[in-house]
Amino acid sequence: MSPDERQAVLDDEHLRLLALFHYISGAMTLAFSLFFGAWMVFMGALFTLVSRAEAASAHLQGPPAMFFAFFALLFLLGTAYGVLEVLSGRFMSQRRRWLFSFLVALPRVLFIPYGAILTILSGVLHSINVSNGGVPKLPRHTAAVRTSGVEGDRQRDLRYHGGPTRAVSLYSLELIRALRAEGHSIDVGCLGENFTLTGVPWEKMVPGATLEVGAVGLELTAYAAPCSNLVAYFTAGKFMRVAQKVHPGWSRLYARVLREGTVRTGDAVRLP
Repeated sequence: MSPDERQAVLDDEHLRLLALFHYISGAMTLAFSLFFGAWMVFMGALFTLVSRAEAASAHLQGPPAMFFAFFALLFLLGTAYGVLEVLSGRFMSQRRRWLFSFLVALPRVLFIPYGAILTILSGVLHSINVSNGGVPKLPRHTAAVRTSGVEGDRQRDLRYHGGPTRAVSLYSLELIRALRAEGHSIDVGCLGENFTLTGVPWEKMVPGATLEVGAVGLELTAYAAPCSNLVAYFTAGKFMRVAQKVHPGWSRLYARVLREGTVRTGDAVRLP
C-alpha cells in the first residue's frame, strides 16, 4: 500500500467517525426536543384539567402564554437542528456539501468543553495493552506508567525489550486497520504495543518527538524492530511489513517516560 493509499484509508476512517458522530448527536438532539414537546403537552393538559375542576376559584390562573411559547420554541429549534445534524452526517458519508456540514457543526462546537476540543484536535488512547511476556498483549482500562514501564507488563528478553529507553511501546489503530485490510490477521495488542493510539498523525511520530498521553509525558526513542514472534499475524509470515527500514512509516515506536502517572483508555494524546 502506497503512502497515498494509506492516507486514503485513514481519511475514510476519520470521515466515517465524523458522520457517525453527527448521526448520534442528531438523534440525541431529537430525543431532547421530543422531551420538551411532551412536557409542553403534559403541562397544558394538566392546567386544563385543573382549570375545569376549579373554575369557580378566582385565585386560579392559567399558565402564561410565554410559558408555552418558550417550550414550543425549544421544541421547534431542537427538532430542526436534530434533522440538520442527521442530514449533515449523511452528506459527510456521501462526501458532498461540506459547507453545509461545517455550518451545522458550528453551534455544537460552542458547547464542547475545551478538553474535548483538544482531544478532537490531537488523538486518543484507544487501548492499553499488557502481558506477562510475549504477544498478544491484552487490553486493560487503566494502568500506572513508570520510568520502568507500564504496570502489569513484562518482557521475556530484556536484551531487546524493556528498560528505561523502551519503557512504552506505541502503535497506531489506523495502521492496524490498514494492515488488516491488506489481509493480515492483526488486531490491537498483537504487535506487542502497550499503547494503541488513534487520530495521531503517525508521520510526526519519530524518535526525539515528545507527546503527552493523559497525565503521562513520553519521549520517542527508537523504532521497534519486529521479531519472529509476530509471524502468526502476517500473511505468509511477512512480519517485516512493519519494519521501518523496509516500510518507512509503518513501524512501532519505543518511548521513555518523562513524567510518570496513570493513563486510562480515552485519554487525550497531544503532540507539540
